Amino acid sequence: MPLATKNASFDLDEGFFRRNGLKAADVERCLGVVRRRYPGWGFEGVRGQGGCSYTVLVRKRDRGGEGGGEVVVVQFRLLAHKIHEGIVRDVRNLWGELVPEMLWFEDVSVGEDVRLQVCGMSRVKGVAFGGVQPCGSELGEGELGRLRGLMGDLAGFFMRSWRKGDGYGRVRGKGKVGASIRERLVLLEGGLPRRWLRLRARSVRRGFDSGLLDCLPVVLNHGDLLPSNIMVDRGSWRLTGLVDWAEAEYLPFGMSLYGIEHLLGGFDHERQRFVYYDRANELRDAFWDRLRAEIPELRDQDIWKAVILSRTIGILLWHGIAWDEGRLDRVVDYVNDREELAYLESFLGGSCGSRESKL
Repeated sequence: MPLATKNASFDLDEGFFRRNGLKAADVERCLGVVRRRYPGWGFEGVRGQGGCSYTVLVRKRDRGGEGGGEVVVVQFRLLAHKIHEGIVRDVRNLWGELVPEMLWFEDVSVGEDVRLQVCGMSRVKGVAFGGVQPCGSELGEGELGRLRGLMGDLAGFFMRSWRKGDGYGRVRGKGKVGASIRERLVLLEGGLPRRWLRLRARSVRRGFDSGLLDCLPVVLNHGDLLPSNIMVDRGSWRLTGLVDWAEAEYLPFGMSLYGIEHLLGGFDHERQRFVYYDRANELRDAFWDRLRAEIPELRDQDIWKAVILSRTIGILLWHGIAWDEGRLDRVVDYVNDREELAYLESFLGGSCGSRESKL
């Protein structure tokens, strides 16, 4: 049952609060921050809460008492997964209204020695693509056209980060992922459950050791580029923004390109595997063709090979290492991580759909 609070209309996500040992009194303390900041405003939890945070929509009431006015997003986060002010400031400076504007930060103590970061931010327009993404494997012409538009928008999004990037050596080892790329590749090389995956990890680790990525700019990479964090216009599916930048990090260009694959199909829970759309290769090629047009440097074979290597490293790190509440110290296995392995095998497995991809 949901936790009972003084605000009967507030639908609590008991997963986040109960998982962290918080009781109704602790939740009230959290909501007290919202009431103090926005007296008289209404608020409600959003659907599809994250594993390390709880998000509330706070809406200014109009003169009739209805909630039709200004909206602010308030998020409660474990300090282990806090938003870093410097990173999100850089994100906003680079992408502007495509990303949330951070309005304020504060901490609140709850439970037994638990501290949460509380942050207020602007709301990005649109709906999460995960809520409108087609099910099944066959795309209609309308869906195909809208997805083509989204591929082009995302290519432009990545292009902007390339243009603002710096040399690789300047920020080597500063973030959680950047400081441990080789260490994690070695872990994958020895621990992935299938031989071909281990061999792929070994090949990638050798490419990394040889310095192939040194020709790439270091850029801001979104740390969780999934359909639930990609915001689109409900009707056209054109990109309106990206949210949840808590895991963002400066890394070589291309490491978050795994996110494109998530837009080209979906996980089939019955068959326990990732199923690509019938025209996924066509859509993937549309993305890469647009990206090469936006970034002429990718026509250089050494740079192109480096981007593909960086993309593969991203796939291995994001789907080969288990999340485990942020510990990131275990290789995925078939017992506990079947869905992640399905992504890993599909995204590394080559072409898909009705024709060969040019990638």
